[in-house]
Amino acid sequence: MRTVYRTKVDAWLVAVIAAAVAFVLAIDASWAGCAVAVFMAALVCCVFCIRYVVDDGKLTVDMNVLGKAKYDIMSISSITPTKTFLSAPAASLDRLELRFSGKHVSPLIISPKDKAGFISHLKSINPGILVGN
Repeated sequence: MRTVYRTKVDAWLVAVIAAAVAFVLAIDASWAGCAVAVFMAALVCCVFCIRYVVDDGKLTVDMNVLGKAKYDIMSISSITPTKTFLSAPAASLDRLELRFSGKHVSPLIISPKDKAGFISHLKSINPGILVGN
């Protein structure tokens, strides 16, 4: 069964982006400034549309026009809550770090809105996942 988990969005992130757009328009209200503001707004839409899809034993991180990445749920070894500032397909600092078994696989940092439901769903597929505090 295909289940979609939306990204959690922090209010402070919305405020920072809105302030950046307002700043760009305040210093340059020309067509170029408006074009930059529209571009920034489009990026915001991409960030807010991040989805995590669980389907057929795979976790797909769908970043809209920025692309998709698929992960085998059976290769997830652990899930740990984190508040890292590292770049990630996440619109919140209330994040989860997913670690994978195998060599050369970097951790995946995401921020599903329903963290408990997301973790429970992954554990129902792969009971071997260790969940940290």
